[in-house]
Amino acid sequence: LIYAMSKIVCYVGVILLAFSCSIYTKINKSDQKGMKYSLSSRSFHPINNHDPQSTMDVIHKLNPKRIDWTYTKKHSFLEIYQKMNLPYSLTINPQVRDSLVYTTKKYRIIDYNGVAYTAPWMKNWKQKNPYWGCVNNPFFYQLFLEQGIYLASLKPYAIMVDDAMFNARLKWEEKVGCFCTHCELKFENYNTKNYKTVDGVKTLKKALRKNEMQKELVQNKNIQKAIQDYIEFQEKSVLEFLTKWKEEIRKKYPQLIFLTNNFNGNWNEIYQVFDGGMAELNKKYVNN
Repeated sequence: LIYAMSKIVCYVGVILLAFSCSIYTKINKSDQKGMKYSLSSRSFHPINNHDPQSTMDVIHKLNPKRIDWTYTKKHSFLEIYQKMNLPYSLTINPQVRDSLVYTTKKYRIIDYNGVAYTAPWMKNWKQKNPYWGCVNNPFFYQLFLEQGIYLASLKPYAIMVDDAMFNARLKWEEKVGCFCTHCELKFENYNTKNYKTVDGVKTLKKALRKNEMQKELVQNKNIQKAIQDYIEFQEKSVLEFLTKWKEEIRKKYPQLIFLTNNFNGNWNEIYQVFDGGMAELNKKYVNN
């Protein structure tokens, strides 16, 4: 069985097999006739002489109606899709390079220990651009906007933001958020207008560092409130960043669609900035 959900599409296996549907439903293979399949292979295969996969072979076998979640800027690949009248989306993520093939710390999320943020599943990956950009960093915003506009110029039907949680993801690792200079200064302004956090950012960072090896943070109510305020501030910052970014690109490309991915169909407030996307399902949920 393959599952479809409203506003999101699901994938199974290494090569993405996805489609959208107006209501949540189970679809048997016998009922799949007429469904609009979306195929994704992150790169155009074969990527070298030893690669057994072939994007074109899969296209001919599955006859997808569009190509999604694709990382490429090569005109030669995109021209193939264009000649086949196959709509495609192009993908961008928080690791947009700011120095040739690298990600420098001046554009990036910095945790309370002063370390540039790398997603936990990426720490063992051999890559030159591991660090995630900070949504409150104006230099990263400009970089992300320029890359988004460039991708839009390559005639995709959509742009997909891979890992759209940005700063807000750190709360899931009990890291609260980004503590770069841009975030700290902006929080002080947010704090004055929206919160009543007694302790400043420096006190908050000190408390987090002191208790990082413990399951629970300090029980001081002021610190607890500061943590919750900072998490909320980071989430609002991501919403502001993505909303502004999408609006700016749509000024030039008004018909463009915006997609993202999420875990197990968790369509939270940040994901709702987008028009749709891909649900990364744990395999144990696929046939339930």
